[in-house]
Amino acid sequence: MLPVGQFLAEILRYAPAVYDAAQRAIQGAVRDLDFDRLDEASFSQAPNISVDYAVFENTPHAAVVPSLFSWSDLGSWDSVWAIGDKDEAGNVVGEKATVNDTRNSLVLSRDIHIAVQGLDDVAVIASEDAVYVGRMEDSQNVGEIVKQLALSAKTRGLTGKPSDILPPVGRGGVGAERRTLRGQAAACDARPEDLAAEASSPVRALDRRARHGGDHDRRRDAPAA
Repeated sequence: MLPVGQFLAEILRYAPAVYDAAQRAIQGAVRDLDFDRLDEASFSQAPNISVDYAVFENTPHAAVVPSLFSWSDLGSWDSVWAIGDKDEAGNVVGEKATVNDTRNSLVLSRDIHIAVQGLDDVAVIASEDAVYVGRMEDSQNVGEIVKQLALSAKTRGLTGKPSDILPPVGRGGVGAERRTLRGQAAACDARPEDLAAEASSPVRALDRRARHGGDHDRRRDAPAA
């Protein structure tokens, strides 16, 4: 917890390129119903770095205190697998999935029923508009496939660029947010299928790590900021 002014001052001091890009993005923002659309070109110039690395590991105004609880920010599918309830073969399987001769894998689906046969150490995540299949050890690098999808007009919509998404319900306006392949898996104390639902679509949650950078998806007991 810290004042907004002090936080901005620390960003300016330790991550000036981030500060400048954010300022330009705000200055170039346009009004869209009840929402402000940041200038995408300016915002995209911000360095790909997490606030932990950019500010909190440098500022003298931060403090660290010990804690006894375990923590994971669930920023990738391997971290979702790590905390899930596993079967005797080490699989975390959602209600809409069936596995056979498969080990140490994460298999989740929002809508369709998926079946996985004879695979080990994989993440198979199905949403309403796409299916992600990859080695569990590679889930940290999904940002690369997101970049590849964004290069093609046929698949660019799956990456959820701002122009592809209508604003959600706001004051005096109604919109519908399209589920796409970018976003975050923000879930705690939930069933595997609930984690998939929160993520909205397979590559979205995995891309979170690529966009924020660093090894922040780690379970730890202490210390915690």
